Amino acid sequence: MIRQTPNNIGQRPGGPSRPLAHARGSVLAILLLGAALPALAQKGTTPPASPAPTPVRGVYDPMQDPRKNGMADSGPASAATVPKAAGETVSVTTLAAPPEARSAYDKGIRAYNKQKWPEAQKNLQKAVEIYPKFAAAWYSLGVCLGSQNRPGDAAAAYRRSIDADPKYPEPYVQLAAVELNDSKWEEAADATGKVIHLDPQHFPEAYLYNSVANLQLLKFDAAERSAREALRTDTDHKFPKAEQMLGLALANEKDYAGARSHLTAYLALEKNPTEIALGRKQLAVIEQEASEAGH
Repeated sequence: MIRQTPNNIGQRPGGPSRPLAHARGSVLAILLLGAALPALAQKGTTPPASPAPTPVRGVYDPMQDPRKNGMADSGPASAATVPKAAGETVSVTTLAAPPEARSAYDKGIRAYNKQKWPEAQKNLQKAVEIYPKFAAAWYSLGVCLGSQNRPGDAAAAYRRSIDADPKYPEPYVQLAAVELNDSKWEEAADATGKVIHLDPQHFPEAYLYNSVANLQLLKFDAAERSAREALRTDTDHKFPKAEQMLGLALANEKDYAGARSHLTAYLALEKNPTEIALGRKQLAVIEQEASEAGH
């Protein structure tokens, strides 16, 4: 199974990593983040072995108690959603789904959580054929397609989910991840901006992806702000890449002391040896830049 998480941003499922763009005359030239940035957020692609003590966003049955099955969603409490708990919502399109669509959706989720991708896809497609406004089913279909190394089809499903319920935040996150992998920085910044507008508290990965996109767009102030918000909202400390992005943003703003501090913090949190080696190279370049600047 192909797991897509914020810790392998820029890496295509089943393929080699893709380096992020370099910028002339900038510390951004050390953004060799092929394996260091969001590939995107396919949360829930690996079902938990046992119910988690706290909810984990992903493909799940939103009509069930998320704390019983260890999987849950997040989103805003708005007119288009029904809140289940802090930061957890269910699209009202799910509540309006006819029984036949619900039955197909339930079968698709069960098959997905057993990693039976073709069976899951068949049932989720049936659910959206019966009820084309089934936002959660479109979203889950997108995750299923992404797990089968079909990012283009996954993106199309996320867009259908957004069309069905524009206030359902999950598909925006996944779509932004796909767009980052395709180097569509403006589109990724736009999608993550919508997530942040819908729910500014419960999606630290949206801030992380937004920071990545803005770094690539050379909008360092915006990248810094988003990285700081990612750190603020990441209360479970799941996204150490935010420290890395903040360090790179600060380096490009010539705040070398701040850059050193956050790159060092990132290296203390990162567990992947390849990522650690990359982070050390980035820190070395920042040290050299600082020395040449007399800092």
